[in-house]
Amino acid sequence: MGNLAEALIKYGRPLWSAIGDDNAASVAGAAQMVNDYLFGPEGTDAQRSFEAGRRAFKQGLRDVRYENPYGAFAAEMAGNILLGAGAGKALKMGRLLEILDKPFQVSASVQSYPKRTRQQWQADLQYGKERFNALRARGPLKREGHPDARINAKVSWRKIKEGNNPQSYDMLDEVPDIYATGTYYPPRGLYKGRRDDFQQFHWFQKGNRGVQVAEDETGRVLYNVNSNVAKYLVEHPEVAKRLGIKIPK
Repeated sequence: MGNLAEALIKYGRPLWSAIGDDNAASVAGAAQMVNDYLFGPEGTDAQRSFEAGRRAFKQGLRDVRYENPYGAFAAEMAGNILLGAGAGKALKMGRLLEILDKPFQVSASVQSYPKRTRQQWQADLQYGKERFNALRARGPLKREGHPDARINAKVSWRKIKEGNNPQSYDMLDEVPDIYATGTYYPPRGLYKGRRDDFQQFHWFQKGNRGVQVAEDETGRVLYNVNSNVAKYLVEHPEVAKRLGIKIPK
């Protein structure tokens, strides 16, 4: 029963999203607000509870879509059918299973991510977890004249696993050396508003590999890796400008 309850909670998020991500997040925010009012400490701020519930829902939905896009897709389809949204266009189960078994690309806008079957996706994710855990076992990242950067499963893995890109996993064993000896590009301020507590980002680059380290009031933490810096900066010129890196024409 525990596994069933866990699955219902996890995949309930994409099921809810059939009413729209924002609407579902608002429902979760309202539920969090009521929960904190009934069971939380006295004087709990209602608006803060509501926003915390919305953020938690959206992050959870984002995670489950990356962890298991097939399961999330099936749950959202089920939600649409249950709601009667586009029922006339609803796919037959056989067709749905056929789609789920076909190679799948997480984001059509990210062409560098390979198309994979459900089995390939899970195999890549398992490979990534093993490489990430091996990196964590080596301890914090160190560089002379710089504070250590911890490797946090909640922060680091959550970002690195986006797209489930094997190329990013392949470079994880290089991360300590990139942090220790790579070219350092100091922070130049945030270029967009953020909902987390990160105050600035440090960039370390060696060859065509990049490591992004975030900093908040608790110190530095590995935030993300980039296996193809040249391509990334061409696609994100605002980042290159902020770092002071000239993009070759």
